[in-house]
Amino acid sequence: MVLYSPVEESAPTGELHKLKQTPRTRGNASLRTELREAYAAATGIERSHSKQLDHMEHVMRYLARIAGREGDSFTRSIPQIAKGLGWPVKGLTVRKIRDRYESQITNTLGYLESAGYVDHVDRDLRRADGRGVGIRISLPAGVAQSVRAAES
Repeated sequence: MVLYSPVEESAPTGELHKLKQTPRTRGNASLRTELREAYAAATGIERSHSKQLDHMEHVMRYLARIAGREGDSFTRSIPQIAKGLGWPVKGLTVRKIRDRYESQITNTLGYLESAGYVDHVDRDLRRADGRGVGIRISLPAGVAQSVRAAES
């Protein structure tokens, strides 16, 4: 499958470069399109960065897999999410994993929440001693099933 992505304007000439082809062997174009359209409708931002859409699609597929096993509401720590997404965590301390991935994960969850693919994200779960536990994520009913159905 080949998707087309715009290339930035050339600074010196001000001309818009032609669209370049970027091959995408992974992912589902319909989920990506749905995410882009839902995010645009919710925020009014028509053009999402392709890397942002990549992260939204990847995280949504991961959340749908978890929801299939545990239901539409679950808790995960940043290291668990990073490892589940397949990001390199081997040999890193929890602190380093959080430093490296926390903002990317929470930003992506925020984008998905804006788009309506995530119902609620509680980013500040704490134990009685005040230490952080993780992120509580709730998906709207049926979203995980529709994402999993789009994959097959």
